[in-house]
Amino acid sequence: KGVPAKLEDMSASEQAEVKQAVEEAKGASASIDLNRLANTVDGYATKPNYVVKSALDMELIWCPPGSFIMGPEGRGSPAHPVILTKGFYLGKYEVTQEEYEKITGKNPSRFKGDKLPVEHIHWKDAVAFCKELNKKERIIRGWEFALPTEAQWEYACRAGTTTAFSWGNEISPQYANYDENVLQKTVKVGSYKPNPWGFFDMHGNVSEWTADLYGTYPSNSVIDPRGPSNGSPPIYRGGSWGQDASGQSSRSAYRDKFSPGSRIHRIGFRVAFKQVD
Repeated sequence: KGVPAKLEDMSASEQAEVKQAVEEAKGASASIDLNRLANTVDGYATKPNYVVKSALDMELIWCPPGSFIMGPEGRGSPAHPVILTKGFYLGKYEVTQEEYEKITGKNPSRFKGDKLPVEHIHWKDAVAFCKELNKKERIIRGWEFALPTEAQWEYACRAGTTTAFSWGNEISPQYANYDENVLQKTVKVGSYKPNPWGFFDMHGNVSEWTADLYGTYPSNSVIDPRGPSNGSPPIYRGGSWGQDASGQSSRSAYRDKFSPGSRIHRIGFRVAFKQVD
């Protein structure tokens, strides 16, 4: 914007800037499987839902490879393009207490109910649950159950949308279970309408742990991003029944962190099934 459209009409510094951007784009795209991306655009990568038998037929939805604009979420979290080169499955619902107890034999939740999301668990509990699924299930070689990365979570939450929430830019108690509701507790998973890809409760009910540790976003485009390898608390996403009366904590881009050893009755999780790095 504000500069000539033809390269020859630009100043030397403007030409150099454009050429540098082109080279960076070439480098960033060198490892992208164009056939995979083309298949994604054509809808070829759509797969039937995956069912986890050992966890009471837990249902996971396929998320094809693709790209989206991640963020923004305040200082240190600018909006930036993200490319996910590998598809993955993600839980249609938040993990319920019934599913969690079936696998672990425990139910630490404050608000008891088989179909309510499990909560009052720390990050290490969620990671351990996924590891136990890997032991119990006959899974595809090269795949594993794990928490979704932060980018995978937001990609599935947005489901192709660019608004603050997957349904638009405004929130009300009819759309999600957040602090404005008079309920002040969790509700049965799937009580509200799903997002365009079929995921329930990505906004509200309980916040959800992700696999990534907290870190500053880059300002440039990234491919299959991951958080820091150590030294930071893990990230949770999605807002909850007891967080923020305005509902802003339930936005698709909202992110926050918490100690991995802390238990809180507004944080749960959902399971991903994805290729091993």
